[in-house]
Amino acid sequence: MKNIKILMLLFAIVLFSCENNQKKEKNKENSHDGHNHEGHSHEGHNHSHEKENTDCKNCGMPSMEFPKSNIKATKENNKVVFFCSPRCYLEAGLTEKGSQELKTFQKVEVKNYLYPDMRIAFAEVFWVIESGEKGPMGYDLVAFAEKNNAEKFVQKMKKGKIITSEELQPELVKKLLTWKN
Repeated sequence: MKNIKILMLLFAIVLFSCENNQKKEKNKENSHDGHNHEGHSHEGHNHSHEKENTDCKNCGMPSMEFPKSNIKATKENNKVVFFCSPRCYLEAGLTEKGSQELKTFQKVEVKNYLYPDMRIAFAEVFWVIESGEKGPMGYDLVAFAEKNNAEKFVQKMKKGKIITSEELQPELVKKLLTWKN
């Protein structure tokens, strides 16, 4: 009698498991990527779950690992590319191909050194150059939204110079890329 109860219990467990698997299979047919669309139209609904590539366009390093320096650039076609640092962004612009690509950017935003959650439009940045501050690729420019914060940074570092984005001409960029502390 005890064996029959055990067999009935095992049979009930197997039957219950089979029913659950059938329900799971049915749900898989109506869902993808973990979200269920049963009874919903897919018309006009974008299901491309392409992961945004945040690796530096110039050197390939993971840009998001450098919260005080990365640059986000949006192209005319709304495609977004990242650079790990101002240095990589500027270096990319020195080549013929890179210079042409930089012209396709509609919007370029730089991380604010003091407030890494904030981005600054490239044209509005106050840059501190030759301060000795290192970025992911070596000595780098440091971006500030306000000139007074850039001045305080220069005082703290006891060296450096404040410039605007407009002053970042190719000759100066070449000099900055070879600058040694």
